[in-house]
Amino acid sequence: MPVDLLDNHDCVNPPLSSPVLASNESEFQPISQRRAGDVSLDELSRIMKEREATVRCNGCGLTIPAEIADDHKCPRPKLKRAPEVLSFKSVQEMTEEELMIHADNKLNEKQIQDEALSKYTTATTFGDRHSRRRNSALDALTAVVVANQGEFSTLAELVQYSPGVYFPRLFTILGGAKTKPKTNLASQLMWLYVLSMKNQRAAEGECPYLQPKSEDTYLRSAMAVLKDQFDWRFSLLEDFNFPGGLSGKVTQLRQDRSREWPDTYGTAANRQIPEATHVSQLDLQVFDEDDLPQHQKKCMVVFGTYFAFRGATEHTNLLVSQVELGYFERGHPLEGQEFVRVNNIVDKSHQLSMRNTVKRDTKNMMRIPVNRSDICDPGGTIARFLDKLSPGQKRFYCNPASRNERMKFHLSGHPYASMSPSKPIGVNTLRKMIKEANSLCGVGENVAGQGLRRLGIMTLVNDGEVNSKETLAWARHKNPLVQQDYVMRNAESEMSRFRAQRIDMQESNVGQLKSPQEQQTAEMTRVVNPYSIPRRKPSQQSEAMHSRVLVNPHTNAAASRSPSRVVNPYAAASERPSQVVNPYTAAPQRPLVVDDSYDSDDDRKPPAKPLH
Repeated sequence: MPVDLLDNHDCVNPPLSSPVLASNESEFQPISQRRAGDVSLDELSRIMKEREATVRCNGCGLTIPAEIADDHKCPRPKLKRAPEVLSFKSVQEMTEEELMIHADNKLNEKQIQDEALSKYTTATTFGDRHSRRRNSALDALTAVVVANQGEFSTLAELVQYSPGVYFPRLFTILGGAKTKPKTNLASQLMWLYVLSMKNQRAAEGECPYLQPKSEDTYLRSAMAVLKDQFDWRFSLLEDFNFPGGLSGKVTQLRQDRSREWPDTYGTAANRQIPEATHVSQLDLQVFDEDDLPQHQKKCMVVFGTYFAFRGATEHTNLLVSQVELGYFERGHPLEGQEFVRVNNIVDKSHQLSMRNTVKRDTKNMMRIPVNRSDICDPGGTIARFLDKLSPGQKRFYCNPASRNERMKFHLSGHPYASMSPSKPIGVNTLRKMIKEANSLCGVGENVAGQGLRRLGIMTLVNDGEVNSKETLAWARHKNPLVQQDYVMRNAESEMSRFRAQRIDMQESNVGQLKSPQEQQTAEMTRVVNPYSIPRRKPSQQSEAMHSRVLVNPHTNAAASRSPSRVVNPYAAASERPSQVVNPYTAAPQRPLVVDDSYDSDDDRKPPAKPLH
């Protein structure tokens, strides 16, 4: 209100004083400690505006007041904020698009003020890991613009995307309908993003670049978040495939890096490929169950291969209430035998969502029989681990309990309790434990948790006795085509093909692999059937019939050699060639005819062998 009307203002609160402060000391007092008469309207308005005007630093992520933004010391260079054009349009003056934006903002503000609905304003279908990757991609792209703000000029200025959130103007300009300049500039931006990717975990002497598969993952995440937030309409594989575009540059870059690091670059995907080809090749006897960490690693191997747990997240989130013991029902071939099962496990493809409206029943889908007396039995491994759970424990994997905790558990009737309920194992520690367990039991060196799942699925898919429905249910897959990514051609699949083709595999010679010297010796001492006639091509047969003759050593008479007739060297020259005389009995016998079309499945007897 005007200052001259302050004295006539009728208010329930004490009257405001003039714009002049009551004392200079009150300027340095917190506003909460000042009296109403000591604060002027201008000062109050200025203080409120200063509190509301905050800026988020895109370099370090700090939220700082706008008035000291220029003095903020950040390890990364700062972007300049674009001058904001304040417009106070009325609702009647707004366009249709501005009306929709205005209504959306008002509805969001209303929901944020409601405690029950505030958490839904930022709800998303992405998991925590994917959300972090999307945010890191945006931060990395912003850092690329910061590092090249001289070239981007005013396109690098920050504009407000949402209250308190600023992004470079470039992200917004490249959205919308595609044009040639937009495509070229977007290709340059993504190329700079690829060059900025480095392997932060690489030690000295190791490949300093990210693997191609990891680069593609970050590229797709960046393109997805830019599409969702800034309406980017570019296709990573189609729109950038032009001379000087992103596709050609990345292809050439990866070929150069492959020549620089031929043994390590482009091989990181092998972390998920186990060296073993069947679960029976695992050696569970190497784990000492008396040692709690080793027993935990053994359970991780069992859950990964026999229950198809995904990665390390499902191991980390496994609850004690989800692991149950029971007995096979009446009518089952294993009726009355104890089993262990995992129930109510939530996976990414069967959780309730807009598409899935009914939860899947996993009660009898993931269970295996238990043999407590066998140290290598997978079901017995989990059953014996359940005895080590502590009272009040919720997470399945927890750190070892202290001595005082074990004594307390023992006095309360739990003599085998070994874990601290309040200290669950984190996902990073659990990933390391899975890799160590895989190295011990024979899965392979540096094989991650997904390798255990792959090994379990490979075992079932390559076994012809397991139908596809059982494999789909056990692996918690919806589409049968997904399992093709887990199928690998190996010795087991080849043997299955041999059995399907009814091929005699001569299993008596298995394991008798010969060296090249032994193979050469075997070839030299091979017994050749003197009665077998090698087959010739028709041209070779006719040439042999016309050019080669057989001379009788007793008569010096030459006779043409025919593949359908054999001349007895002991017979007289005057005898008919169609009759063969036995030199010992001089009795005429049936003519000896060699049939090249003889088949072992024919009912006829094999041809007679000539006497020498």
